[in-house]
Amino acid sequence: MASRLKICTLSKHSFKTAQHFLIKAGNICVTASLPKSYILGTLPNKPMEITGVITYIDLSGGFWGILGTDGKKYQPSSSLPKEYQQEGLKIRANLSPSQSFSIHMWGENVQINKIDKL
Repeated sequence: MASRLKICTLSKHSFKTAQHFLIKAGNICVTASLPKSYILGTLPNKPMEITGVITYIDLSGGFWGILGTDGKKYQPSSSLPKEYQQEGLKIRANLSPSQSFSIHMWGENVQINKIDKL
């Protein structure tokens, strides 16, 4: 017999940018954070050009992310190619918002359309 998922709000104070959830299925609990635009179904599909640096985030098992020079954090929806998995590597990238789901709760989920070393 399948468990019913129960979703409840954890935090409303950050609703301007994201909504936080606790998802319960039987004895399993998972926390998630989704951008407000994802929840409202208005996620823009417009690609964006950014510059930034690659960084390793030691959170939830660890992953590679991009700290943009615009001050934003970007989390690739798929793994960075090995040649870009270097702490502090300066890059220029063309990104598109991704409607993927992540347990990491760090930055905006993005799809990398193109990436170059600077």
